[in-house]
Amino acid sequence: MNSSNTEPLVDHGELLRRSRILIVEDEAAAAEMLRAVLHEEGYREVETVLHPREVLDRFREFEPDLVLLDWKMPELPGATVLRQLREQTPADSYLPILIVTAYGQPEVKRAALGNGATDFILKPYERDEVVLRVANSLQTRWLYRKVQDQNRVLQQQVEHRTAELSASNAALRLAQEELEERVRTRTTALVVANQALAAESETSREAEKASHLRAKILDSIGEAVIATDAAGAVMYVNSTAERLYGWPAAEIAGGNVFDLIVPESQRAAAAEIVAKVASGATWAGELKLRRRDGSVFPVFAVSSPI
Repeated sequence: MNSSNTEPLVDHGELLRRSRILIVEDEAAAAEMLRAVLHEEGYREVETVLHPREVLDRFREFEPDLVLLDWKMPELPGATVLRQLREQTPADSYLPILIVTAYGQPEVKRAALGNGATDFILKPYERDEVVLRVANSLQTRWLYRKVQDQNRVLQQQVEHRTAELSASNAALRLAQEELEERVRTRTTALVVANQALAAESETSREAEKASHLRAKILDSIGEAVIATDAAGAVMYVNSTAERLYGWPAAEIAGGNVFDLIVPESQRAAAAEIVAKVASGATWAGELKLRRRDGSVFPVFAVSSPI
């Protein structure tokens, strides 16, 4: 999560200029209120759909970067619309869908998250909350797209360098066959091989940059993220998780997540969660966890295999 004195990874002006936002709300007054808040903030590409059965056609035409979806609609439930939108979303893309609802019960959140929701805005909402949640979600959307673009460029570079290396190997084989007659060809082949090694080193540096950018994305989403191996050993902790649980990443790395943040009263529930995730399923729900200072607090958690 970005602090107040840190430059955003995606320029806010770029968010306002480029982002397309689709509001799905069957109450015209509520839809207009959301649209007005976003327009006042500076977003210009904002459209509303009042009839849920028209959402898919407008979704395909408008190609939004973020969707604000009302959960309770008499004509077509928000859960159905959410599933339809996720079916239209490519698996390798990140499209934030924020649920707007007056129902904050855990079962509503589980149903929404289970069908692909990204975040929630509870009614009655405050203007600042709407603006911040929309901006944070769009930050992640555009960072994800930048990583995809960088990966595409990196893949092209790898393919290009692989082709060069294949050509170099062919030249080297030819040089070996003609070694007795053409000593100079062998020298040239060695120079080309050195160039290929230098190109591989550059590709490795580009991959390291992409990995660093992914870590920044996880730090920018505003949610605590802890990654473990199958035995529960901590492999990664983002900055939000460090602040929430009080453990610096350097100290918690390699430790057992159950010993560190799961109180004794929650061990049985945690074991069931681990078993479910090990089977390939995603778990979402409420759980009590423990900070470094020993205090226990409730959280809404999502656990999934990666």
